[in-house]
Amino acid sequence: MSWYAWYSPKQADLLGWAEYINVTGEVVLVTEVNQDPHYRHMYNDSTALGRVTHFCHVVCRHGTKRQKREQGHKMAPPNLHYVMGKFGDPSLIIK
Repeated sequence: MSWYAWYSPKQADLLGWAEYINVTGEVVLVTEVNQDPHYRHMYNDSTALGRVTHFCHVVCRHGTKRQKREQGHKMAPPNLHYVMGKFGDPSLIIK
């Protein structure tokens, strides 16, 4: 199953972002990941970034512990399965 990414500057300023690698090999900043390509993001300033293939890491900035946990699940959902690479290398998304 493919994963699709969105980025919202407002959401990134509030809570943080994650780094993924898209199909063209570029590192992209992501605030939400979903398996639905037609997903409607809750922020109006969001842009769809397309399909992502590798997961790098999550950067949470501000917010309470609960907000960070919820945002972490939006940026790296629990059902996102990936193969861990070497330390510092991106992880390949398998499911």
